[in-house]
Amino acid sequence: MKFKIIVFIFFLLFVNCGNLVKNKSDEIIIGSVEYNYFVNSTNEWYTEYDHKKFIDFKIVEKIKSYLSEVNIKIFFGTWCEDSRREIPILFEILKFCGYDMSKIELIGLSKEKTSPSNIEKKFEINRIPTIIFIKNNSELNRIVEYPIESIEKDILKILKNEKYFNAYHSE
Repeated sequence: MKFKIIVFIFFLLFVNCGNLVKNKSDEIIIGSVEYNYFVNSTNEWYTEYDHKKFIDFKIVEKIKSYLSEVNIKIFFGTWCEDSRREIPILFEILKFCGYDMSKIELIGLSKEKTSPSNIEKKFEINRIPTIIFIKNNSELNRIVEYPIESIEKDILKILKNEKYFNAYHSE
């Protein structure tokens, strides 16, 4: 009898714990997605940490004037720890700058780093997140997987068209 009770309790815990960890943030987004859908689907990313404490707002203030003519394309994985760390910080920076978030193109990739449209091949995406800054339909530069100095310092270098090499530049 004790064995049946232990098995029953284990079964309840196993089934219930499996259901408790499932939430909208576990959703794997693949393909193009609107900013609002992305933020709502990954809202746990934003409550997990106080992302603002990682940002140097003196540097961010300098970014503002360079953003107006720039579009941003972000390749990410909802399953990817680096995406979960970098994208909320990037969004905090952009919101602080008053950036038009509708100018962001978000492309979710599978764990194999593919999408239904295969757009990742055109942009030679090998690692994520990859954040591409585009001005006048030309790529200025990109941050790949993680920033070199800090995300705000790297963005400023890219937007000022200063010499910048991402972590995988030599590949």
